[in-house]
Amino acid sequence: MTDRRLHLLVGIIFRDAADTLPVAVDSVLRQESCAAKVTILLVDDGSTDMWREALAERLQRQDIHVRRVVFRSAALARNFVLEEADRAFTDVDYICRLDSDDVLAGPNVLQHLVGVLERERPDALLAGNWQVLDGQRLPCPNRATRELLDESLLLERLQRMADGDATAELPSCNTVVRRGLPVRYPLVTSAEDHWYSTTLLLGQRNWRIIVAEDLLFAEYRLRGAMTRRNANTDAYFRARRDLLDYARSQISGSEA
Repeated sequence: MTDRRLHLLVGIIFRDAADTLPVAVDSVLRQESCAAKVTILLVDDGSTDMWREALAERLQRQDIHVRRVVFRSAALARNFVLEEADRAFTDVDYICRLDSDDVLAGPNVLQHLVGVLERERPDALLAGNWQVLDGQRLPCPNRATRELLDESLLLERLQRMADGDATAELPSCNTVVRRGLPVRYPLVTSAEDHWYSTTLLLGQRNWRIIVAEDLLFAEYRLRGAMTRRNANTDAYFRARRDLLDYARSQISGSEA
């Protein structure tokens, strides 16, 4: 990267999100005082609703791009954003994502983020979020803390997640990566965000990973359709147990 203006790509994947997508997009478009160039990539994963009509004139903007895929998989669609950035947005510096039923946590989020990225130039950055339950923001944010950079403390956190402790959930939807970083979401049906973040954290020997403790990136809805479905199935807990086993094996392997 040079001294030119930083370029952020915000990937929003969705399926049948006409009711929430405009609010998510507007939370990006209405950011204040952001020194970076910001591009939005909308990835429609097989929608059948009227989302184009819901976005209306927003789709005429030069900084909004649309791709249509039929993966029916959040992990594959998120990987598509990373791969499309490599292929078609070669001047992008960093990629972040926002779920279609979430919003950026405030009007100055990207300004704060860009300041950290310009100063630190990391390979990846983890931030925190506000959690929203039934339309109400919970009083205590789910912050990303430097403890996540300590492998033993990360294992303790993942153990609590595997035991079903909701307060131990890693912050979701708040990972920013440089374009070209060779890490992809695993093809799991639950907790793919947690797998992705954990893979990055365990790769500190290869990449420069930082935690932005003071940055709350998004308002994350706890009762999205996927969350409701997974919380009521064994997949929800099995994915977290598998993640714990994966982290243990990676750490044991690196110590051998």
